[in-house]
Amino acid sequence: MRNVFGGSRYDVCAVYQILKFSSRFVTLNIDDGKFVIDLDLAVFAALNGKYFGKGLMICPFAKMDSEFMDIALLCRTTRMSTASLFNKLPTGESFLKSTFDNNGLLYLRCKKCELVPYQGLDSAVGVDGEIGLQTPLLIEVIPNAMPLVL
Repeated sequence: MRNVFGGSRYDVCAVYQILKFSSRFVTLNIDDGKFVIDLDLAVFAALNGKYFGKGLMICPFAKMDSEFMDIALLCRTTRMSTASLFNKLPTGESFLKSTFDNNGLLYLRCKKCELVPYQGLDSAVGVDGEIGLQTPLLIEVIPNAMPLVL
């Protein structure tokens, strides 16, 4: 798909996913049980930077040197509500001016997160555009693992 659509491939994939409109029932275990949340989840994005893709600001509050990861969650909502967020992604406005009640968005900051699907709903996970990992998924921040020159 990279060669066919060039720079607009993220936009094309996002529109496809909105039309596909799939979600999974999962349990998120944050920081070894500090918070445990059951969700009907459509999108899970864990970052320690603000952007992914072609300049999409998914986690507007993230800082690479904070020793935390920021998690953006989009829970199942209407197609229209999901589509309305699409134009707000480049500026981060999707999280700056939205709430869970009107758009199904949640924003978390943690050091460790475990994503566990309900029984029988295991699925593949995409990491940086590559599908390969399987759920359940455990993500943990390792402080100072890679030195950064700022």
